Amino acid sequence: MDEVVFEKHGQAILCYVDRAMDRRMPFWRVDVDAVDLGHAFPASPDDERDDVQRRVLEWLAARDALRVPDQPFRWSVLDTRGHEWWARLTHELEPGMDPRVGRQLVLRERATGRERRLSWMDGARDPRAEELRRLIGRLS
Repeated sequence: MDEVVFEKHGQAILCYVDRAMDRRMPFWRVDVDAVDLGHAFPASPDDERDDVQRRVLEWLAARDALRVPDQPFRWSVLDTRGHEWWARLTHELEPGMDPRVGRQLVLRERATGRERRLSWMDGARDPRAEELRRLIGRLS
């Protein structure tokens, strides 16, 4: 296994084995939202996907390299201008929600508090990071 791709808090994380000639051993290199954050830890042929994900998240947390939104928001996404937006899905049983409206995707610009609500028709599926970036790009 030479690559692990996953998402956390709406941020796309790419981990890949860097076998640069100037290194004695291969290392896992990490990109978050296409920004190279460097070498995380040595790579081993025995590495398993779940273990790499766990170790990378620990490495990112130790460096405060992930944007973690305040509850109840689940995702943090940057728009094309670099402004941070938080996102969450409502539940039809949430206090104050009209069950006839269904689920909504709530997008809040962190700096201004400006909030937008969009219908979320795919109730069983969470939005992907790239999907959130496209939606926010249309609002910005």
